[in-house]
Amino acid sequence: MQSITQLSKTDSSKQRGTTMQSRAILLMAIMVLASLSPLAATELDASVDSDNTSGRTGTISHIQYFGTWTGQNALVNQTAISPINPMTIPLSATPDLFYYSNNDLVIETSSQSKNWWTLNDETYSDTGTMDSTLELNGDAEWIPNGKYFGGIELGGNVGDNVSSPDCYSTSNNGGSGFAGWFKPSSYDGQLFSQLSHTPEDDYKFDAYNVSMTPDGYVQVEIYIDAEHGTDFVWDDYDDGPSGHDMNRIFNATTGINTVIELDEWNYIAVEIDAYRNGMTTKVYVNNGTSEDLSSGMQTSNTGTDHGGNWQWATYWGGGDCVFGEGFEGTVDELRTSSHHGEIASQSGGKWQTDGPKELPTGLSFDYQTGIISGTPLNPWAPTDYEITVYSDDSNATTTLTLEVVEPELPSITHGSNNNFYLTTGDEESISPPVNMGGSDAFWTLTSGHPNYTGEVDISPSTTCALDDEGKLYCWGKNENARVLDSSSGANYQVTNPTLHPDAAAANLTFTKISAETTGLCGILTNGTLWCWGNDGDHGVLGLGNTNGLQAPTQVLFDPDLNPYSSTDPSTVTRNSVGCDDINPSSGYGFESFENASAVAWEEYLIDANGGPTESDGNWSYTNTSEHSNLNTLHGNYVLGSASSNQAQFDSQAEHTIIQGEESYIEMNITTGTGLLSFCFLLSGYRYSHDYFKIELDGNNIYTKSSYNQAYQNVWHSLSHWVTAGDHHLVIKYEKTSSTSCSSWCYFDRLFLDALKWPLPTPPVNWTEPIVTDFAWHGDTACAIADSDVYCWGENGYGELGIGSATSANYFRPTKVNTPTNLSFSAVDVGESHTCALTDTGTVWCWGLNSNFQLGLANSTNQQTPMQVDFGTNLTVSSIDVGTNNVCAIGTNTTASTEQLWCWGHNNNGHTKVGSTSSVHASDGLVYESASTGSVPTHVETDQTQTCILFSNSTVQCMGKRFLTELLSAHEHGAWEMDGFSDVTSLSSGGSSSYGMCVMVENNKALFCWGKNDKNQMARGYTGEYAQPDAVFGLIGGRDNAVLPPGLTFNNSNGMITGTPTTENQDPIELNIFACNGRGCDSASFNYSIWDRPEVGLINIESDYLDLSVSPAEIYKGRPVNLSIVVTSDRSISNYTWYSEHVNGLIYSDMFPNSPSIVTDQLPVGLQVIFFSATDDIGGTSTSADGWVIVEVLESDDDNDQVPVWNDLCPLENALGYDDYTGNGSSIPVSDGCIDNRDDDPYYDPDDACPNQYAAPEYDFYIGEGTSGNAAPDGCIDDTDRDTILENVDLCLNTPFAERFYVNPDGCGPSERDTDGDGYKDNVDSCPGTPMGESVDEFGCGASQVDSDGDGVYDSADVCPESPLGATVDVDGCAAAEKDSDGDEVNDEVDVCDTTPPELWNQTNAVGCAPGDVVTDDNDQDGIADIFDSCPMTPIGDVVDYSGCGLTQKDSDNDGVTDDLDQCPDTPGYDTPTVDADGCGETQRDSDGDGVIDSVDQCLNTPTSVEVDTLGCQAGLSDSDQDSIVDIIDACPNTTGDQPVNLNGCAPYQLDSDGDGITNDLDSCPTTPAGVPITTNGCAEDPDIFDPVAEDDDGDGILNENDECPDTPLNAKVIDNRGCEVGTEGNTQQVSTWAFGLTGLILLLIALITVVVLRRRKEQESIWGSDAVGDALFDSMDLDGDGVISDEEWEIYKKVRDAKKDSDIDDDDLFD
Repeated sequence: MQSITQLSKTDSSKQRGTTMQSRAILLMAIMVLASLSPLAATELDASVDSDNTSGRTGTISHIQYFGTWTGQNALVNQTAISPINPMTIPLSATPDLFYYSNNDLVIETSSQSKNWWTLNDETYSDTGTMDSTLELNGDAEWIPNGKYFGGIELGGNVGDNVSSPDCYSTSNNGGSGFAGWFKPSSYDGQLFSQLSHTPEDDYKFDAYNVSMTPDGYVQVEIYIDAEHGTDFVWDDYDDGPSGHDMNRIFNATTGINTVIELDEWNYIAVEIDAYRNGMTTKVYVNNGTSEDLSSGMQTSNTGTDHGGNWQWATYWGGGDCVFGEGFEGTVDELRTSSHHGEIASQSGGKWQTDGPKELPTGLSFDYQTGIISGTPLNPWAPTDYEITVYSDDSNATTTLTLEVVEPELPSITHGSNNNFYLTTGDEESISPPVNMGGSDAFWTLTSGHPNYTGEVDISPSTTCALDDEGKLYCWGKNENARVLDSSSGANYQVTNPTLHPDAAAANLTFTKISAETTGLCGILTNGTLWCWGNDGDHGVLGLGNTNGLQAPTQVLFDPDLNPYSSTDPSTVTRNSVGCDDINPSSGYGFESFENASAVAWEEYLIDANGGPTESDGNWSYTNTSEHSNLNTLHGNYVLGSASSNQAQFDSQAEHTIIQGEESYIEMNITTGTGLLSFCFLLSGYRYSHDYFKIELDGNNIYTKSSYNQAYQNVWHSLSHWVTAGDHHLVIKYEKTSSTSCSSWCYFDRLFLDALKWPLPTPPVNWTEPIVTDFAWHGDTACAIADSDVYCWGENGYGELGIGSATSANYFRPTKVNTPTNLSFSAVDVGESHTCALTDTGTVWCWGLNSNFQLGLANSTNQQTPMQVDFGTNLTVSSIDVGTNNVCAIGTNTTASTEQLWCWGHNNNGHTKVGSTSSVHASDGLVYESASTGSVPTHVETDQTQTCILFSNSTVQCMGKRFLTELLSAHEHGAWEMDGFSDVTSLSSGGSSSYGMCVMVENNKALFCWGKNDKNQMARGYTGEYAQPDAVFGLIGGRDNAVLPPGLTFNNSNGMITGTPTTENQDPIELNIFACNGRGCDSASFNYSIWDRPEVGLINIESDYLDLSVSPAEIYKGRPVNLSIVVTSDRSISNYTWYSEHVNGLIYSDMFPNSPSIVTDQLPVGLQVIFFSATDDIGGTSTSADGWVIVEVLESDDDNDQVPVWNDLCPLENALGYDDYTGNGSSIPVSDGCIDNRDDDPYYDPDDACPNQYAAPEYDFYIGEGTSGNAAPDGCIDDTDRDTILENVDLCLNTPFAERFYVNPDGCGPSERDTDGDGYKDNVDSCPGTPMGESVDEFGCGASQVDSDGDGVYDSADVCPESPLGATVDVDGCAAAEKDSDGDEVNDEVDVCDTTPPELWNQTNAVGCAPGDVVTDDNDQDGIADIFDSCPMTPIGDVVDYSGCGLTQKDSDNDGVTDDLDQCPDTPGYDTPTVDADGCGETQRDSDGDGVIDSVDQCLNTPTSVEVDTLGCQAGLSDSDQDSIVDIIDACPNTTGDQPVNLNGCAPYQLDSDGDGITNDLDSCPTTPAGVPITTNGCAEDPDIFDPVAEDDDGDGILNENDECPDTPLNAKVIDNRGCEVGTEGNTQQVSTWAFGLTGLILLLIALITVVVLRRRKEQESIWGSDAVGDALFDSMDLDGDGVISDEEWEIYKKVRDAKKDSDIDDDDLFD
């Protein structure tokens, strides 16, 4: 910091001093921060010589980059960086230039150049083996930004060059050359030159010069013994005296074809190799885009003056060399060397460099600012860079370290939202999942994979795998067996996993599969074995035939089935000593023809016509011990036919046969099912045509000719499949050849040595076994079925294990001759041997053993299973058989370890590492581990590799490495599979070296390697081998290749966009990968593509629809039925209708969401109705069909609301007068015409009585008819207003007073005599006198007299003198006048109306005798009606003595009957308050708090809450019943029905102006303080403001503040707005309001309200919420001015706070 101070003091300017001081302070702060932070720069000395810095603001003492860019702070690949900025010190310095370098030197060849000027700094140091100086001449200047770091810029003038006086570019062995980076601005000047003066002659020189041709190619000129004065001008010396000089040996047409680019960096090298007889020159050019290395151009040494040795001619030692003479541009990395073969051959300038000079790929360095910016594109190891800054004559250097690391591994998942539904024709998009891990550099897309189980098999042409449903997927080449698709040709190839069409068509699902070139076999989920393909007559498919291509067919294990290709006999062996394959065995009959036969046979000799012959020869026995040429394995005799005795050997035939004769025998044999076998020898003349024939059951099954036999004296075995039953056998020898014999005569006779046949066995109901394992290789196959081993196919080495080794193939499963009591669990097949594993862990092998592959101590082939001898106690759990080797995994029970053993062929080191010799089983231990360690769990071996899956999910292999690593095919060893650390399964291609596959955890893909010449690895390409990688998914390729037509994938952001064109409803699985340099993470998702909904034509139905015109016409208001047919594979979520009108508007509100709608709201005019259907995934139908054009016409031109089609009067507006069809009828349907419902002369609009027919003679007046309204009105007149119309009124002049008393004829009482007795009704007392009866002066007849006025005429009255007003019966008698039972007690008193006569004398005063029945008890309650106060008591009710029941009584008169009354003694004053239970407030306790409702002010107190005497929770009662609960009532003892304010205080309790007069007495409650007052509280001075005059309603709120200026005087509570607080005068209402809040909330509100109200300014209110006069307020307002000052507020707070810490009572706060 001292130097900073000194710098500031050197400036004489005060302003500058201030500035520098500020900068110094800033710099100190920065340096302090720097000292506390990690530095990427090297600490430099902060001291600066004041002499050097005084007055030079451009001087730089330091450069710093603050921060670190390594380790945790390293730059991240593919992520843009924040610019890395330098800071120079002092801050006032102005940098001229920055540059960076790296001093790490890298030598990429065996020897370093003599001279190497890296030009990284201005020292121009030589880092070659010979330290030489370098000089800059002319306009040559070092710059910091050359090709890599520094460089030299040349001006292009004569003398502008770079030279070295000690340039070791050649040596005496003839090597010479130079190299460097050149960035030319033009093609002028030289690149390099060197000259050597010839010592013995000053006029001769040797030299070479490299320049550029005008068209930009390298040109080399070489001079040997050139002559020219002493200036050595570069010129053409062809005319020199010696004639040995050369020039321009290289240019554009002589060996180099890469042009030098201007203004670009070009690496140029020239190499000269001089030898005794000449020299070779090479040129290399790399312009950054292309490169070219010329072939060596040779030059002869003829005529040189150097003794014929050009090695010396070109030895210039340490002479001068010049770079860039006259060159315009920049040069860098200049080199010279004396070693040939190192300069030009190292392409791209990588011969030797000064380290990784480049910045991390993607970053750039700004030479003007020193800023590093950009986006790293590749990882970069920590690299140090020297950064130098220049300013004037000063510079500073620091070191910067950069590292680029890969980001964290991406982490993506779709979660459960991984199903996407797309629609054809729609613009669709699928967004990638969010990457929650490291940043992604790119995205890629692959097809989804089946849910593989790991069951995979690879054949030479195909690979097949199973999914978790047992479905079969295959790929590769079809071959002749049509393994992939029976409907395609042999060259058909499948490039990615595809569901096998034949297996799918047969609905086959598998648990295990095995593939070969000839076919496919698999075990189904039901335990059966199925095969198909073309086995080429080898029988390996096990289907029992050779019919070419076979469809998927079940392999049957039934032993009664023929295991051979057909029923034809087959010869199996040829042996001169007999048939070694036909021997006695259990279950078979055997005949050896030992001079006798157990089989009855008949012999015959016939002529050519089948008749008897004269020859005496026939069948006979021959002793083979006497004839060595008839060796046999079965006894000493054979049975021979008749003979011609023409052979050179005596056949001892007792009988002979001649030309044209036949000698045969017949025999009958009963057999079981199996092989019928013969051992025969046919001897005859080689060129004869004798025949041997066999007939079975009348059919010829075998014919053999002796003609041209190659094996005349050889026994043959012959077998033929027979079924159980009786068989007739004929064996015949025909003599058809010439009898002459020359040198080619042999036995001409047939011999039989053995006959073998299956013996009959009891019939067995065969059940196909359950197959649990299967394997095949080449032409041999084996299976485990019901724990037994079966094999079929080729058996040349006994690999079928049936006890023989023959060339005959077995076409059906044949049971292996395994030891008894063994159960097998696994089997595998090699090239010519087979091994099987038992349930107990022993291994048995058979077949070829040339490489000890059977696990025995010897190499002898075995035709039956032999147990493998490990030499230790090994319990094997799994085996795998290679071509000629075997591997097994098991537990060593002795050592308690898990072991891997391999034995057999080992030519590739694949059986045991470290050797290529075959391995015995006892020496085959490969790996051993404790059971708790990493143990082998699965092994796969073939003829080149063995790979093992371990319990730690890793795979290790041994053998040839080229299949799994990019190595030479000859490299062997053991290795771990890189990249597969979480392997869950391992599988291979059987025993041949076709490939292997693994599956890894959390990845559905198969990862395979191996042969790929036929797409077996499904990589999208073919090649001899494919390295380990993922197999294609169900769709080949990636990115756009796995997408359907119309969709595209964006690798930069993972988006899928486009418009699908093809429907595919089945979900397609894809995998999307987010990848960066660290690796990839994937997420799977499904998509399906659905066609849009399809719609038909819109169908229109409507009344009066006119479809004959276009567009269709419909009428406004008429219901229109619009319907359309929608076809969709998905459910429709929305049906959209809308009308697009010619007026430009769109109408849609009238349309419901349905494919069939009815509407009458279509607007008038021309319009197009559109329809679309949208399915549940957003697919919307197109508008191709869903539209129709219609025109809606007006339907009511006369505006009478009758549509035109119903309007019979279309030009007449009948609105309001059209209720009926026609003039008026019973049809209430409008017809558009004005009605005349009564059909009188007046239509309804003019008819005052439209429903009344008014004939003209009855309609003279308007209304009822008066002389002043003479005019017809459509109504029948009623001139006398008696309501009887004129047309029926017989009395047209009824007096007005009688108008309401007329009869139907319209006659009043004074006009009619109803009974015709001569008295008008108005004077007739009896208007209903019978016709003809005489009447009195009152108009009454005798029948109409009622003397006692009881309503019963005297003529019918039994009691004509009943008391006036008495109730009588129909006979006119009152109860007191009757005695119904004759007991002399009248019925009015008698309650027992049925007293019998015998008890009359015993009746009491009410007419009842003992035991009498009370008949006058209507309610049957036992109380006679006469005494019953409640004569209608319900049945069953309990009554008292007055006859009243509980349902009828109300003892306390509270309105609730006693049967319902729970409080029957309610006092009278409380009856108005009773509830439904009959209880009053003084009797009930609604909330159960112990306080009766009449006292309880809080009727809804919660249970278990403690209440006060008023039934309220503490503080919520209203003690003074002023409607203000106590908790907020400042005056809780207000008396009387006084109005109070919101604080609960009445006027008599308040003194608002503090003048000593309470408000109730104070006429001036706002008198200012200190003003003298009168007794009414008003100021003595009358000019003092009187508030009473400003409060019209007397509520204490001044008019100017009163929002309710008419508040009634009896208002209970007044708020600060002058309004009455809502109340019904009921304490229950106040309690209900109070309970609306919890006690805690109310308490908080009350406290806040008190504080706020006391601090608000007085607004001249008497009863306001400011509560002037309130007790609490008054206690705070010490000066009584109605305003709480700050001082008063602080005093209050002190009192309040003191209370918190003491026992001060609440009331003390108010003191």
